[in-house]
Amino acid sequence: MTTERANRFPMSAWIAVLLIAMLFTTGTAWAGLTFTVVTEPAEAGEGGSYEMRKISEDVYSDRQFIVIPEEGFTVKSVIWTDKDRIPETLTEIGMVGEGGTIELYYTAPNASGEVVITFEMKKKRCGKTSSDKVYWAFSNNEKGLLDISYKSGGSEMADYERYEDTPWWQYHETIKTLVVNEGVTTIGKNAFGRLRVSARRLSKAAIV
Repeated sequence: MTTERANRFPMSAWIAVLLIAMLFTTGTAWAGLTFTVVTEPAEAGEGGSYEMRKISEDVYSDRQFIVIPEEGFTVKSVIWTDKDRIPETLTEIGMVGEGGTIELYYTAPNASGEVVITFEMKKKRCGKTSSDKVYWAFSNNEKGLLDISYKSGGSEMADYERYEDTPWWQYHETIKTLVVNEGVTTIGKNAFGRLRVSARRLSKAAIV
């Protein structure tokens, strides 16, 4: 009986030590970093997320955070401003993986400051001619935002023979909000037919 108890105590003590060590490692690995996620435009909803992982159990080993854009979004930038207020654009040194996922590594004990992750909607051309720099983007999430924007040059949208010919027709049942930004001067024929949107904002210069 005495020998059995003596054997049990060291085992339970070791378990307690291991649990404390795991708690300490998990709790301090990210303690020096704060994360902010921004989506452009903001009304598009959540453009993505991030995950934090440990490469190994060693507290001094490299850590990793993975930036994951949602469908229809891309990573615009990841800017790390450290405790000395020195910003660094991590996307310039990050590894871009499948689907635009970015994997970034750093050593946990040296990590501090703020990381700002900015997602933006993927834009595709929908201008009337090659000189019309008009773009469309869709956030395939709960917001269901169809966003028409203007960059430079001409500002007319393309015309379509049928509603079904629009590049966003595949999403027509999930489009909830329509935004035509300032700078777009004309809205293409049949561009937004049969869309059942709950909210919309059109450019003042746009002609339907």
